[in-house]
Amino acid sequence: MQLVMIETNGNQNYIFSSPRLRENIGASAQLTWLEDWTQEVLDTTTIPAAVARAFPEGAPDLPWVSRSSGKVIFLADSVDSAREVIGRVTRIAHSRAPGIDVTGVYVEMDSVYVDDEDLRRVHMAANEHALDRPPAGARFSQMPFLVRAQDSSLPAAPPFDKKKVDDEATADLSMAYSLPSRVKRYHAAKARKDLVDRALADHGSLWKEHPYRDNTDQLGELLVRDLRNLEKLFDTDPEFGDDRLSKVAVVHIDGNGVGAIMSHLKEAKQKVPENVFSEATGVSQGDDDALRRFLLQINTRLAGAMETAFYSAWAQVSLWSAKDDELRGRHIKPHGFRAVPVVPVILGGDDATVITEGAYALPFTAAFLEAFERETAADSLLSALGNRDDHMTAGAGIAVVRHAFPFHIAYDLAETLIKKAKQVGKAADPDEYCSTLTFHALFDSTLLDDEALIDSYSSFTERPYRFVTKDYDAPGNMTWHEACRLTALFTGVGKVLPDKSTDPATWRIEYVSDPTQRVPFPKTRAARIRQYMSEAANAPEPAAQPAPEAPVNDDVEDRIATGAAPEKSPGERVNDEWAAILGSSDEDLVALAKALGSPDALFDLLELADLLPVSYLQDQLVSTAYTQEAGE
Repeated sequence: MQLVMIETNGNQNYIFSSPRLRENIGASAQLTWLEDWTQEVLDTTTIPAAVARAFPEGAPDLPWVSRSSGKVIFLADSVDSAREVIGRVTRIAHSRAPGIDVTGVYVEMDSVYVDDEDLRRVHMAANEHALDRPPAGARFSQMPFLVRAQDSSLPAAPPFDKKKVDDEATADLSMAYSLPSRVKRYHAAKARKDLVDRALADHGSLWKEHPYRDNTDQLGELLVRDLRNLEKLFDTDPEFGDDRLSKVAVVHIDGNGVGAIMSHLKEAKQKVPENVFSEATGVSQGDDDALRRFLLQINTRLAGAMETAFYSAWAQVSLWSAKDDELRGRHIKPHGFRAVPVVPVILGGDDATVITEGAYALPFTAAFLEAFERETAADSLLSALGNRDDHMTAGAGIAVVRHAFPFHIAYDLAETLIKKAKQVGKAADPDEYCSTLTFHALFDSTLLDDEALIDSYSSFTERPYRFVTKDYDAPGNMTWHEACRLTALFTGVGKVLPDKSTDPATWRIEYVSDPTQRVPFPKTRAARIRQYMSEAANAPEPAAQPAPEAPVNDDVEDRIATGAAPEKSPGERVNDEWAAILGSSDEDLVALAKALGSPDALFDLLELADLLPVSYLQDQLVSTAYTQEAGE
């Protein structure tokens, strides 16, 4: 019996090889077709029947071993059968998705039943094969007389033959696109329409609180079913003519510990209670076919949890956007509510990459992580593989950039950020894993070194933020809930109500619905403190932290107004600024400063204030025990 693995390679490079959103969407759709191509070939062979004869009658899902986004593993009855399927699938891939990199390998098994060693050997064979073969781009060699394609180093290809494809976009007919670009662009519109239609048909209940919940056509338009409208939204907002889409974000999310589970299936299997395992797979843990069935169940359930988390976060963002439009008075006919573009470019297994509007990227990611934890907790098999709270976790990195910034560079930054997030989320024992989120807002036009950029402020930031339950009492980075609470106070969306308690963390917070009544922290002073903190971080000696009730020197305000005295270190300037605030005659400002606790969070709060919309902060406030609505 042969164990065969076929997979796509260089997925991110394939998706982001063009700066055009249409091609990113088309490439993303193509990467999901590998399982269908393989099934199409298997259905025309005798492999399923031959493999089934080697198993007890009724064994399900044969000859499959694993089905996930961009990778399939299955059994074949002979070397010739394995080679035939690999050859036919790769030829289908090259003809239907030119430029995609698909490879296949196979190894001989000692038994008809798959074990950890078989999976390890087939992955090793794939790694060895990757070193011996030419790159996928070599299929498109250029010659001096060929025209180079637009936005690509590949040669240009003519439009499709109208006898075979009569609906190629008119605008594409006159452009010099490469063959991979033409195919990606052709499939993009249908892929976008199918995504939105699936959201409403299969996950319609998630939009039950949206104002357009009873009008599917209008809701579909709001979710930007039409690809041309989606492309326009990433340039300008044609309905309102404002600058709300000046920021774009690339969000990258990856599950914690999933790779370890897949690499050690035998050990992972032992974590699952016997009754849960047998109910999920149909066999006991000691059955010879248990590992194959276990792996297939993980694939299916994990993909379902990621997909539901995505649609749930999308629905939440749509609702928050509608609330913000109402707060701004933008729900004016005939325009209605504005759309928040959400574009999944990778969604499968334990991995997701999404392009969306910068103003809602952090709320989207937080909602995704919370939904992923909720979905895995509700699944008996996945919850057994999770942390001590019986759910799986994930790390997220968000790169917020200007709309004209190249997506592939933003993705690289998001990938670096997720590594930082996982260092915090996976710092402890697997039972203590937690979901984490970090971000970087990059508005400069240059980016030379992701690691150096993030490390430059690592000593005075609270990122990455943790998603933990209240019974986690171990010290660590700030929680996401606490970051949202402080942001609400910093922006004035929330107003602290001091009481007799000496612990400001227990003070009640009132949501301030009237923008004219909000008392935000002075941004100019916050920016000045952040500058001093940055200078202090690069100073030879670390700056001492100010005492919460530090006395105010008589000349502090005068020195701040005229510029700190030369002899003052950056750390001392931070102390002086904070002491001046605590000694202010403005009682609301003093209460706000005490609620913030210290100047430590100001570096992050200045950016969070621009990246968290009012509707989201309101939801975060009213969900806490120490919060009341205005007028309560």
